[in-house]
Amino acid sequence: MLDAARDLMAACQAVVARCARRMAASCSRGGRIDIGLLDRDQVLGYDLAAGAVQVRAGQEMLAYGEGGEWEGTLAAGFAGEVVADLAGRTAGRHTQWGLDGDVLHSDPSVSAALHRARDPELWREVAARVAVPVTGHDACAGHRAGIGLT
Repeated sequence: MLDAARDLMAACQAVVARCARRMAASCSRGGRIDIGLLDRDQVLGYDLAAGAVQVRAGQEMLAYGEGGEWEGTLAAGFAGEVVADLAGRTAGRHTQWGLDGDVLHSDPSVSAALHRARDPELWREVAARVAVPVTGHDACAGHRAGIGLT
């Protein structure tokens, strides 16, 4: 699972880096960032910043994923979520992002890794492992007990 997560995060990092280079080039004049040009691309800048933060968090999850099979499963699931969100941010705006089409879905190895990372069975496994049994009518009490608040 962790190898799939690495493939996904590498693809996302490439998308973010490409967009950052494209945005830097289109928002500069005379070798300096031009605020007016930057303002013109503020929606792209917002999406780029959000995507970059998720990619960075995903890279940290890869390190966490080295801790064992369970950690690797969580890292793979998180990587799938990062790809899904980044794909949504780039959808219909590939040119603005500096991309040649939907690069997050066109690479067969990335696509296969994404299918594994977004498999509902993976999330059932996660849910089964972290679920707290709740009895009676007070669902919050079961949750509080499960996280040590009672």
